[in-house]
Amino acid sequence: MKYVEMAPDGASAGSWVPDKSYNYYGEEISNGYGMVNKTGIGCFYGLPDGMVLNVDVDPNAFKVFVDTNGRKGPNRIGKDVHTFTVGCGDIDAELTQICIKTQKDVFPFVSGTFPDQVTKGLCSMENYLQDGCDDANMYPNVSGGASPSLYILTMDKLPDYKKIAAKVTGFRP
Repeated sequence: MKYVEMAPDGASAGSWVPDKSYNYYGEEISNGYGMVNKTGIGCFYGLPDGMVLNVDVDPNAFKVFVDTNGRKGPNRIGKDVHTFTVGCGDIDAELTQICIKTQKDVFPFVSGTFPDQVTKGLCSMENYLQDGCDDANMYPNVSGGASPSLYILTMDKLPDYKKIAAKVTGFRP
């Protein structure tokens, strides 16, 4: 992978990393575990086109947060920040077997091991493996939550944030 800059010791080392980021509800994330912001934990890469990646590694997966336009706003999950898990991740043995049976390598879901303020309203990798996530669901309060990355990939459009805000208390468009 061609990258312009790398901040292996955390995001604060990269001036090209966004100062703040927001969860799916539009709330500012102060705990950067897994996020693309100055408090972030993981290895950060700045790509030639301005994209910023946060890659966190566990023994069974890469957990990737991609900010498609770097420092430019809105720096929000589902708009310009998207989450992927490459591999099965740090899940229990039963879910690992289910994951292996899917014969997939990349999943457009956040890991349930991230803090609640990061995963709020999102369908996690664990939820997906237990009961699935509806690819047409953009609502964070339905079933196991929304997966904006999956929604965009399968529906070929962004979630309608105004429509969600009209139906979900606390959701900011």
